[in-house]
Amino acid sequence: MEKLTLSITPISTNKLYIGKKILTDEARKNKRAMAYEASQQFHRRLFDKPVGVNLHFFYPDRRCNDIDNKKALYDALTNVVWVDDRLVDEEHVFRHYGFPERRVELEIYELQT
Repeated sequence: MEKLTLSITPISTNKLYIGKKILTDEARKNKRAMAYEASQQFHRRLFDKPVGVNLHFFYPDRRCNDIDNKKALYDALTNVVWVDDRLVDEEHVFRHYGFPERRVELEIYELQT
């Protein structure tokens, strides 16, 4: 199992695109920052088989904390952690409150097929 901790959390899915396909500047910067932070921690070959992911989102409080804002995160990890985010076949998502700094922790594991 590989573990990553990112201090940069994904932006809202509603802020990702202009229209249907053009990334906003904010989304581009967010994805680049998450990819860089992940690349500093992940030092093995890319996952190229189906994986499972445990996502832990840490927040100071309960305001505006959607757990479905994973699209930018999964896209950012493509070619950094896995070959393609379509390899994520299983996921478990958890929210934790009362932490002073926002962060996301990932546990990524290869699934037995």
